[in-house]
Amino acid sequence: MVNQKLDAADDWTIQNIRCMDICVTNDILLAERCIKKGAFVIKPNGSFYTEDNIGVAIAICKIKEIIRDKGEITNSYPKFSKADRSKFLDRM
Repeated sequence: MVNQKLDAADDWTIQNIRCMDICVTNDILLAERCIKKGAFVIKPNGSFYTEDNIGVAIAICKIKEIIRDKGEITNSYPKFSKADRSKFLDRM
C-alpha cells in the first residue's frame, strides 16, 4: 500500500523494479521510467513498450493532451478483446 500522493504507486514501482523485471501497464510515463531501469514493459493487450517505441508513444500522449486541453475529445483505449487477452498470455 502507498499513500494517496499523486504518482505514489508509480514512485513505489520505480523504487522497487529491477533490471529484467516485468511491468504490466498502459501508463506511458511509468513505462518510460521502467525501461530506463532496464525492465521489460508489456501492455495488457500483449504489446510491448521498448526503447524503440516509447518516444513515439510519449509524443502521441502529449499531442492528445494538448487536444484535450483545447476541449476536443480524443479516443480512449480500445476495449480489451479476447485477442488482446490471448496475445498477452502468449507473451508471458
